[in-house]
Amino acid sequence: RQGAFEATQPARDMAAVYDMPGLMATYDNLPAAMQTYLLFQLLRRTPRAGLQFAAQTVAPVLHRDFLGELPPEVAHHVLKFMGTRELCRAACASRAWQRVVDGARAVWRARVLDARYEPEPARVHPLAQLHFGLGRGEPAVSAAAPRPTADELDTAHLAPRADAPHERVAQAAQRLLLAPRGPGAAHNPFKAQFARAYRLDRNWQSGRCRQFSFACDGGSVVTCVQLTDKYIVAGFDTKNIYVFDIATGATVRQLEGHDGGVWALAVVGATVVSGSTDRTVRVWDLDSGRCTHVFAGHSSTVRCLQVLLPTDVRTPAERARGAPVRYEPREPLIVTGSRDTTLRVWRLPSPTRDAPYAPRAARMPAAPDAAPDAPPDAPDDARMAVDPADAPAVRGMLTRSGQASARRREALQPPLQPPPADDARAQAARLNPFFERALAGHGDSVRAVAGHGNVVVSGSYDGTVRVWDAASGECVHQLEGHTSKVYTIVLDPDHQAIFSGSMDGMIRVWNWATGACLRILRGHLTLVGLLALRHGTLVSAGADTTLRVWDHPLRPADPHATQQRAFSNIAGDT
Repeated sequence: RQGAFEATQPARDMAAVYDMPGLMATYDNLPAAMQTYLLFQLLRRTPRAGLQFAAQTVAPVLHRDFLGELPPEVAHHVLKFMGTRELCRAACASRAWQRVVDGARAVWRARVLDARYEPEPARVHPLAQLHFGLGRGEPAVSAAAPRPTADELDTAHLAPRADAPHERVAQAAQRLLLAPRGPGAAHNPFKAQFARAYRLDRNWQSGRCRQFSFACDGGSVVTCVQLTDKYIVAGFDTKNIYVFDIATGATVRQLEGHDGGVWALAVVGATVVSGSTDRTVRVWDLDSGRCTHVFAGHSSTVRCLQVLLPTDVRTPAERARGAPVRYEPREPLIVTGSRDTTLRVWRLPSPTRDAPYAPRAARMPAAPDAAPDAPPDAPDDARMAVDPADAPAVRGMLTRSGQASARRREALQPPLQPPPADDARAQAARLNPFFERALAGHGDSVRAVAGHGNVVVSGSYDGTVRVWDAASGECVHQLEGHTSKVYTIVLDPDHQAIFSGSMDGMIRVWNWATGACLRILRGHLTLVGLLALRHGTLVSAGADTTLRVWDHPLRPADPHATQQRAFSNIAGDT
């Protein structure tokens, strides 16, 4: 019997196979409830291996591409509630999801704000941007998406960076963010901006960097540096300006023409403006390296300069209520400050659109204040007059840096006086079609200048800060309070605030509309030589070998704090 049963088993299996079409037809004709019951009974009778196969087969069918099936506007709205890490993971799910994530401009714009990667709002007149080639290769704001208001920016800048990618997915997110787009992928400038800033931030956090050695004049001192997206432009005390490739460190070109050390630089698009101890201001074409304009008029070293482009000068309140756009100044300007105690205002020419200009008086020997006996590596102060009252403090600082002997020879020089009205350089300036006006009033060297719209602010070795109207040349305010020389100035247009750093170790905060001193920031032990303000954070560098990072003194104060203080102090060695 057993043998007969085994002989008939293959026949029964074949009979079951022949019955499957009828079974499937019966299943198709059953009501939904009966189909569910039949499946339940079949699964109960299925071994584990069969259940695993069934699960693998059913799982993909149950998945829903909810992003792909939603309208793009709704899908992008859903993505707004996802953090950066979740966005990167979603883009890895499928090509369709990656296209949706890449195309969400508003989402990536919000990520840029949340991660504090947003650059300062660009309010320069569009014609000025076109005229000087500004913004080439930079993300453009979509016309359909208005820029965030100042309040929104303030909130985003002060918010904690909770959406920054976690360490465990940092590398995967970086590969995704920086992956080349396919031919059919839409260009998202905000994602590209986030990717670039994210990579820079990760490199800073992890210490990844490459060191370059820039070939230049041996033994020369770097006096000023400007950065663009492609180049590093550096001025030296040996009258040369070098342009280096920011990616490779190679020397791209050398700008030759000054007869003295270069102490001031500004770069606007493809236009370079420089000031020198030869008392001239030069305008260069960065792409060709050609000097196209030479301005003479100062009677001593051009120590600082600022380029003013027509900018939307509305206050945040005016922008919030939709006030008409107001651009100041009327045209691009250069404001230069000199050791001759004056500032001069010039129209900024375009190297490629305006006719070249170079008066005969432009090629003159270096100013006598560039002391010939000073060593080549002596800082600028070795060539500057020092008030005898400040000489002991100055000598103390210089002794620590090993330059005391060279600087003491200059310590007792009397301050320079303003040039006479009939000076040959003043005559050359009056004949210059680009010259606008001279701003006189300081009693000593002009060391720092900054501007916004028609507001020009200057700091001098006479210990004062002056606020000027560039359109009229009027001195609006003379701000007194520093007890020593003013070395650096930075502006906050949204709060109409001036930050000034001085040799007295103080940082003073002024209101340029009223002239009132709002705050005094104490912490540095001696000279505050550099200030920078970005996203509501103030950074100061002092001769006491420290960097101090301050919260914005004009933000709402912490009710538990008793005074403004630095929330970070970075010390080092000289």
